[in-house]
Amino acid sequence: MRVGGVLGVLLGAGLAACDGGGPMPERTGGIEALDYGGERGALGAVTVPVTASEVRLLNVVVDLDGSGTIAPYAVPDGTQEEWVVRNLPVAPGATSVTAHFELLDPARDREVELHATYDTAPRDAAPGLTSDGGTALHRRLVMTTVMRPALADPADGYVGQGAGGDPNEAWTRETPGDVDVPGGLYRAGLPHVPQAVNSCVLHSIAANLAWLARIHDFPECLTNADQGFGVDSSETIHELGYRIGDLGGFAYEGDRGVLPSEIFPAKNRLVAALDLPITSEELMDPSFEAIAAAMRQGCVVEIVLTFEGLMGRHMTALSGFADVTPAPGMRFSALGMRDGATSSFNDVYSVRHDGGGATLQGFPFRGRARAGRIESAIVQCPMRVDAVTLDYAHGAYEAGTVVRMTCVFDGVVSDVEPGCDGRHLHGAAVVIKDAPATPDRAPMNCGHGRVAERPVREVGVVCCPR
Repeated sequence: MRVGGVLGVLLGAGLAACDGGGPMPERTGGIEALDYGGERGALGAVTVPVTASEVRLLNVVVDLDGSGTIAPYAVPDGTQEEWVVRNLPVAPGATSVTAHFELLDPARDREVELHATYDTAPRDAAPGLTSDGGTALHRRLVMTTVMRPALADPADGYVGQGAGGDPNEAWTRETPGDVDVPGGLYRAGLPHVPQAVNSCVLHSIAANLAWLARIHDFPECLTNADQGFGVDSSETIHELGYRIGDLGGFAYEGDRGVLPSEIFPAKNRLVAALDLPITSEELMDPSFEAIAAAMRQGCVVEIVLTFEGLMGRHMTALSGFADVTPAPGMRFSALGMRDGATSSFNDVYSVRHDGGGATLQGFPFRGRARAGRIESAIVQCPMRVDAVTLDYAHGAYEAGTVVRMTCVFDGVVSDVEPGCDGRHLHGAAVVIKDAPATPDRAPMNCGHGRVAERPVREVGVVCCPR
């Protein structure tokens, strides 16, 4: 787990579960205290495994004061809660999830007891420390402090590269795609790129574009193969962020970053310049339902958060949602994200529904767990494109290959006519991408092949201007 370019240790790896469940898988349990730029933040993070195959409510208690019981207790700055995660809905798919909480107790590096449960019904009271059949995780471990630099040190000119490392570390080993279940969705395979301060806007857009390109088979539109990095690399995502900035007409400044209000028109200019097969929409004050519906349709979503009393904003790419109604008038909702600005990997936050809008609870911002209202969302969706299905070989492209029409030169699309019952491609010497010119073998029929709108992931040859 990389933290702003500093390697953080996720605790509990390989420890035995107290309820006799055997060793826990690596990267599935831990509790951390977060410091920012060498200053203690009033913020903690707890990471637990995802054990359910459907949307469940996660509850986590931690005996922070070592009293043997779970109850709030007084600390110099107020009251420390020990029921740190309350009825947080989590969708299956991820190996583990991370939740953030207020950590006012200044003590560090102590051994604590942690107990997590996945429940089908909401809890009115905190679970105890006694292991039972519903236990997801029950163990003693040491809470460590994770240092987050105030500003990651860019390496090799790439924003957010931090201390360096393998440039192809951006992706998880997950099979990319959506895990869609009733009441929830988890988006697997989103990149996780460490960010410098003020680079969240560029990184959020770039990471989601890279995921769309990977899923829908147009990665060549975003990267040059001769550079040695594919779309599944942090190098490509950093470079893509810069290209968005260049086309947007503004220069990236580390102490200012890019404002969310600037990014939507800039991203649209990039989409047009590269002829990317996606559509884009900006939603102002979006509802949770609108965001969830967009993700179910296969679209990627970035959200912009505002915080009461603070000037700053934060932008991040979403990795899922969960929404359950266990009883009439009772609703629990959450959004997940892969946010390179936090110390964790799959962050999940409870959502409060506010008169048609939505507010995240407990979001880590400027050293505290804060309420962040979703001011706007950018929705990017794959689109259908015109493509020809070749009736015969064109150089290396065999009969049956589906070719986007942007790859076709010196041809003309004809409508229905005698000899062909649909749109089709004619041309005396048609060139398909880098193949040699090919004559029209069926000038009185369907020519080189039929033309139709196809989902971009069904297209075998996709061309984008560089």
